[in-house]
Amino acid sequence: MRRSTPMTPDPTVALTISQEIDLAVGNAGAGMHAFIEVRTSGVDPAALGGAPRAAEVIIVDCSGSMGSPPTKLEAAQRAAGAAVDALRDGTEFAVVRGTHQARMAFPRHAERLEVADHDSRARAKARIGHLFAEGGTAIGSWLRLTRELLAASAAEVKHAVLLTDGHNVVDPELLDDELALCEGEFVCDARGIGTGWNSEELIRVAGRLNGTASAVLRESDLEAEFERSIRTSMARTLPALTLRVSLTRGIGLRFLRQVHPTRRDLTAEGVPVDERAVEFATHPWAGDEVRQYHLCLTADPEDVPLDEEMQLAWVDVASGSDRVPDPAPEPVLVRWRPGSGPPTEMSHVSKHFSLHEDLTLAANAAHDAYQASDESALLSALGTTVRLAHQLGHAEVLAEVAEIVDIHDPAAGEVVIKQHFDGRRLGRLLMFGHVSVSAEVGPRPAPERAVPVDPALDHVSCRKEGCSAEFPPGTPFCGLCQTRQAGPPDTERG
Repeated sequence: MRRSTPMTPDPTVALTISQEIDLAVGNAGAGMHAFIEVRTSGVDPAALGGAPRAAEVIIVDCSGSMGSPPTKLEAAQRAAGAAVDALRDGTEFAVVRGTHQARMAFPRHAERLEVADHDSRARAKARIGHLFAEGGTAIGSWLRLTRELLAASAAEVKHAVLLTDGHNVVDPELLDDELALCEGEFVCDARGIGTGWNSEELIRVAGRLNGTASAVLRESDLEAEFERSIRTSMARTLPALTLRVSLTRGIGLRFLRQVHPTRRDLTAEGVPVDERAVEFATHPWAGDEVRQYHLCLTADPEDVPLDEEMQLAWVDVASGSDRVPDPAPEPVLVRWRPGSGPPTEMSHVSKHFSLHEDLTLAANAAHDAYQASDESALLSALGTTVRLAHQLGHAEVLAEVAEIVDIHDPAAGEVVIKQHFDGRRLGRLLMFGHVSVSAEVGPRPAPERAVPVDPALDHVSCRKEGCSAEFPPGTPFCGLCQTRQAGPPDTERG
């Protein structure tokens, strides 16, 4: 009896754009907004012919406060050991000991990376077992050494996980400078332990370096947290995916922001490819992952036809791998309408991420109110947080708030503050509020029908009266007047 071999789905990268294309000529200043979804599927090492080269740096806070109580440093040692065990064979790695300066814990006598195998893991864990607490906290210097170590590596996936029980008190200017230098060079997850970590600082480090920020309330949870961070990094398989926005004549790019899974403004990171195209590099992707972006374009409605679809730009995604086909480009459209008012209703995607912005503001307000010991403001902010998290289905935020308040009516945001709760949860709530829930970005409706084209023709003429452009059959938009070439011709419109 023959056994059938299960079929492995082909690796894919999918590109979807969601937008409301109507824009009043008198409201052109609001810009044309579009939401981009990029989805990877089945992009695993088997499909790619092997895993990409990876490099990891494990940064352990060894400042004096980590020794009080001693169990804190012991938990950090166990977590760092678990991180080392989670490394894939062949991964380049190092362990950095962070105090008021950055020192190598492993390898001990050289500022370089080692290759992970059975022997190097054992030696690294032995060195981790000898870490001790002293000195202050200079996160900028820790990142500088990490950057130098990773810069010497040819790995395609570069990642660090940073643990601290406090906040940066030594040379704050260096931290600002290093975040700018490290941005785009590697991904860094920031983790807090104990009681002295600063949630805003962890968010800033992780946000600038494309990582995640969180803190453990129980020392025993740190090991799993470190292991999860490393395994997530090890799952990154597609290191070179890029997003390109090509603009038609007279159109400007106002901004591009990542809105899921975390919010980050990417506008300044765009690299001009030519006078009309801007390319955005993205940090490495996992085999099955979804990221969503908010694109805003400026357009001038002067001397353009009303009530007709026109193309403002198109978006391309390049996988960077000859084993993963690139998706077809997607247009960003506009249909100019008379008048000056905004759309009568926001698109569901725009509304979704607008609610997320409100959620982050509410979590910030709750954190600030707690710091100011303003119980009335705290209650109000937590109620708003619950209501918005309920609307968005943000289970992680709801679970955290439920440890601070008793939730009586989540839809209305009716809550009562618990008599006793751990104040560190307000910092965790702040961090969870920066992680978004994805929106349902559906494909754009297909045109009613294609324009009939004689297959024997090499070129066809633009269907817009008065336009002299010619192009290959099947071209979706005219390159001269940007009129759509699919759908009923103008002469057939009722």
